[in-house]
Amino acid sequence: MHINNQDTEVVFTFKPRNYFLIYANDDRFPNADMKVWTLNPRIDMSYKGKDDQVGMPVLYLSEQEAEACKKAGFSWIDETGE
Repeated sequence: MHINNQDTEVVFTFKPRNYFLIYANDDRFPNADMKVWTLNPRIDMSYKGKDDQVGMPVLYLSEQEAEACKKAGFSWIDETGE
């Protein structure tokens, strides 16, 4: 994380090799039929000869932010079952 106090700017850095872009049902509101985009950590399982696993959401994104992440090279997963 980088903070610039001259013009109050906070920048978080997420790299495609460390995070998945996930489209899923919003578990924060179990009774609503809402879908959300999130960035979730990749959990490296190569030491067990398995594919990476998906961690818990760390950042919720708008549709436009999700599209920017796709264009930036993030792998994305649709977990909505649609």
